[in-house]
Amino acid sequence: MTRRLIKILDGLWREAIKLQAGNKCEFCGAPRHIKPLHAHHVIPRTNYRVRWEPLNGVALCYRCHMHWAHKDATAFTAWFKQLVGSARYRRLQKMRQEYYDSTIRDFSYYKGKLKNVGLRGGGNLGAALATIRGTRR
Repeated sequence: MTRRLIKILDGLWREAIKLQAGNKCEFCGAPRHIKPLHAHHVIPRTNYRVRWEPLNGVALCYRCHMHWAHKDATAFTAWFKQLVGSARYRRLQKMRQEYYDSTIRDFSYYKGKLKNVGLRGGGNLGAALATIRGTRR
């Protein structure tokens, strides 16, 4: 998969995670307009099998992301398990271990999946995608 496609999927995933969370920090509840949100990967994004899975992310404000999730991984994992439930957490762990070789077909699959998450969250990922392709970083 090309870097351009990876960047597009990363941007869609990031926006889908924030929309899925109602544009607020899932830990402290701060809204996006008060504190900028980060989309945090539960399983590191170096694992391409779950890099763009909506289940593999939570929206956190800068403080909760950098000073809690990255500093206290044990507490974060316990909180995440409680948030999504044991069954979904186990499913994510199982997916993590599956072999994955990305293709262009995967780009289309995840693009569609992430757009659906955005629509359920009340957002417009089409506009987000246009922004990502344009000037937004």
